[in-house]
Amino acid sequence: MSNSKHIHPVHPIVLIKCTNLLHDDSTMFSIKYNKWDDLKEEMIKEKDILNFTTPDKEKYLCILPIVKTEEETKLSSYFGPHPSELIMPLIKEKVCSYLVDVYWSYEICHGRHIIQYHEDRETKKRDEYYLGNIVFQTPKEKYFDHLNPPKKQIQGKDIPYYSVQYRSGTICDLTGKPRNTSLIYICVERAKDIVISQIEVSVCQYEIIVATDRLCSHPSFKTPEKKEHIISCFLKEPKDRVDPQPKRLVYEVKGREQDIANELSMIVNENIKIKVKQIDTTKKIEFEVEDDDDLSHSKDSDKFEDFDDKVIDNIANLIKYTNLPSMDFFDVEDQNDILSEIRSNTKISNFDQLDVDEQYTIASNVAKKIYLNRIRRNFFNGEQCIIGGKGWWKHRFCLESHIEQYHGKPGDLDYKVLNLGFFDISSQIKWVSADKSRLPIIDEGKVIQVRQFYSGGNVCDENNQPRQTEVRIRCDKDLYKKKSEAIQLYLEEPTQCKYILTMASGTFCNKMNDFIQYGYININNEQIQKDMIDKVVEIYKGYSEASKKDNQKVVENKDKVKKIIHDDL
Repeated sequence: MSNSKHIHPVHPIVLIKCTNLLHDDSTMFSIKYNKWDDLKEEMIKEKDILNFTTPDKEKYLCILPIVKTEEETKLSSYFGPHPSELIMPLIKEKVCSYLVDVYWSYEICHGRHIIQYHEDRETKKRDEYYLGNIVFQTPKEKYFDHLNPPKKQIQGKDIPYYSVQYRSGTICDLTGKPRNTSLIYICVERAKDIVISQIEVSVCQYEIIVATDRLCSHPSFKTPEKKEHIISCFLKEPKDRVDPQPKRLVYEVKGREQDIANELSMIVNENIKIKVKQIDTTKKIEFEVEDDDDLSHSKDSDKFEDFDDKVIDNIANLIKYTNLPSMDFFDVEDQNDILSEIRSNTKISNFDQLDVDEQYTIASNVAKKIYLNRIRRNFFNGEQCIIGGKGWWKHRFCLESHIEQYHGKPGDLDYKVLNLGFFDISSQIKWVSADKSRLPIIDEGKVIQVRQFYSGGNVCDENNQPRQTEVRIRCDKDLYKKKSEAIQLYLEEPTQCKYILTMASGTFCNKMNDFIQYGYININNEQIQKDMIDKVVEIYKGYSEASKKDNQKVVENKDKVKKIIHDDL
C-alpha cells in the first residue's frame, strides 16, 4: 500500500479540495461510496490512499485515481512546428481577412497591416486608420510555453491562443500615441482564417480574434475532452451500515429530492403529489406521481364555489367591455391604457354624472398617457435612452434630449463622460431651414428618415468649440423585411468634435409619422390631443351608462350562469 494520509474534513465533499489532484477547475472528479466488504487488495496496489473521518465519526478509506491526461502526454512529446510556423503560410501567401461591421470595416492582412475603414457609397470617399503594422518579433516574443499556453475567456470557455502584435498605427487623437493591435489566433476546426471579433480594449488599443484551423495540429491549442475521475471511498466504521454514504450527505440529498418534488408539483398541479425517486445530476431525475386519498374526501361544493365567483366576475367584465363604444380609433396598446384607467379610477363608473371640467381632466390625462406610451413603444422618448457601441467607448442617445459618449460606470476610476450635444427646438428649426435636404424623407406617404441637430456639448480640447452631433434616424427596410427588432447605432467623427450618429432599425418603419415638418416630435400637438380627448370622453360615458344596465343583468342571470357551469363540469 502506498502513501497513506489522514484528515478530518468538515464535510465529506471537501475531500477533493484536500488532495493534490487538481491541476485546475477543468479536471472533474466524483465520489463513489462503497461498503467495506467491496474493497479488494488489488484495488489499492500502487495507488494513493486517503483516510478521512466525518463529524459523525464515520471513517472512510478512499482510493485516489491517477490523473495524467492524454493531452499532457502529447504536449510533453510534441516536437512539431512552432505556432508562428503554422501561421506562416498566411504571411507568405499575403492572405487578408475581413470583418464588415455596422459602420466600420476591418482589413487584416496577415504579416503586414490592419486597417479600419469606411467608404461612403455615394461619394466613394474613404476614411481609414491604420490600427497597426507588423513588428518583427524579438526572441522573447518567439518563446512559447507548450505546456502552459496563454488562455482567454471566449464565450465562457478558456481558449488557448497565439498572439502577434501590430504596432505603430495611425496616431490617436485622444492619446497622441500610435494605435496598436493584438491579433489573437485560436484553433477552430474547419475555420478558414475568419475574423470573429474586434474590440477596443482601451483608447486606441485594439484586440482582434481570428479563428483558424492552421493551429489545430498543435496539441496546445486543442480543447481537451473533459473526463470524470472516480474517487472510490469505502466505509470502515461502522461496517454494518446498509447505506455506505455519509449521513449528512444522505440528509442533504433527501432535502434536494423534496425541494424538486415540491417544484414539480407546483408546475404540474398543486393538488398532485410527486415523489422524487432518484437524482442523478449528470443524467436525469426519476420521479413518480402519488395518489392523495385526502383529495377525494373534499366537498364538491367547496371545489366549485371559488371557480363560480371568478367566472361570474369575468363575465361581468366581459359584458362591460364588449358594450363599450367603438375603440377603432385606438390600437390594442392604447385600448389597454383606456381600460387600465377604468379599473383604477372609480369615478369612471359614474362618468356620465361628472361635470364637464372633471370629465375633460380625466380624459386629457389618459390621452397624454396614450400618446407618450406610443412614443415609448416606438423607441422615441427622451426618457428612454438607447445605448450602443462596443469596446472602450459606448454611446447613449436620448431622443430630443441629449447624446453622451462614455466609458465605464460611475464610481470607476476610469469613468469618463463626454456630452456630444443637447436638443433644442429653435436650433433644430434654424438648422433644417438652412438646408432643405435635412427635412424628413418621405416614401409612399411614410416618413423613413429624420435628421436632428444636437449642439452645445462639452468643449473640444483641440478647437475650443462645443461638440455637436447630427442624428440620422432611419427605417431600415431590409431589417423590417426580416422582422428583426435590432437597433443599429454607430457614431462617426468626419471633422474634429463634430459627429454623425446614425440609428437604424426595422422597428422604426411605419412608426415615424409623428415627426412634424422640421424633423421633431410635437408631443403637445393640439389637434391630436383634442381628437383623443373627445374619443376618450365618448368611451367613458358609454362605459358608465352600459355598466349600470349590465350590472343588473349579471345579478339577474347569476343563478342561470352557475347552473350552466355545473352542468358543463
